Amino acid sequence: TDTLFYPRQNLCLLSKLFLDHKTLYYDVAAFLFYVLTEREDNDNDNDNDNDNDNTLNTPQEAQTTGSRMEGGKAVGHDAAGGEPRPGGSIPQGGGYKIVGYFSKEKHTRAGYNLACILTLPPYQRKGYGTFLISFSYELSKLEGRAGTPERPLSDLGRVSYRQYWTRVVLQTLFTANGGASCGEISRATGVAIEDVVDTLNALQMLTYYRGSHAANVSVDRIREAASQRCPDLLKQWDGRGSAEFEWDGFSTFEKGKVYPAFLNWRPNLNTLPVAATRKRAGRVANGNAII
Repeated sequence: TDTLFYPRQNLCLLSKLFLDHKTLYYDVAAFLFYVLTEREDNDNDNDNDNDNDNTLNTPQEAQTTGSRMEGGKAVGHDAAGGEPRPGGSIPQGGGYKIVGYFSKEKHTRAGYNLACILTLPPYQRKGYGTFLISFSYELSKLEGRAGTPERPLSDLGRVSYRQYWTRVVLQTLFTANGGASCGEISRATGVAIEDVVDTLNALQMLTYYRGSHAANVSVDRIREAASQRCPDLLKQWDGRGSAEFEWDGFSTFEKGKVYPAFLNWRPNLNTLPVAATRKRAGRVANGNAII
């Protein structure tokens, strides 16, 4: 949401009820808001929904959009970098309910990819917070830069981020057979190098070699760490994850993960801080950024 002032302000006021450190809720023009909704099936309209609904559900049966709203229509950015492209109509008359959102600054030189995140209490512990965090990093990858959340983090936000960073770092190390520099991990995940260093340090996997930080551990140690911190990740590596459904070549969907194949979004290059970052974002291909 970009051009609608009062909905953005209402989101900030809503989050103020649950976040003690939330102080900015009037000057919202400098922020973009990404809202996650959950579809409510109406038993009375199931037949009509099946006939008319061509919406793609995420694994959590939730949707989010990198669009802004103008006149009740979703408007995205095209691949050329910033020109509006008409999207689908905003659902009217119910059927979708807000479960959470995150905001980010339009222009930031500090590398922040998230300013405020909220999952409403009735929808917590369902993976939506992890989904929003993962979504913010996928946007950073498409922008061609690593990202980090704005500080300070709430207690629950700190726990959620530590869990997410641990998960993606272990996944990257497992793919690299235990050896990778912090820069390589950052490029693969979109996570800022300082957050990668802190995560590796917490996992006791951080080494310092020839002036740079890196990780060089055995696969067995990675699996041990995953069994303690991310048991479902270990099941995925062993091929014991459950397939929810199959669509377009995907048979297993990981909870809380954003799949770039379903992400129809391109960055507005004019909002990126420096020309070098804009050039990198312009060369992004298949969701793999050159950070």
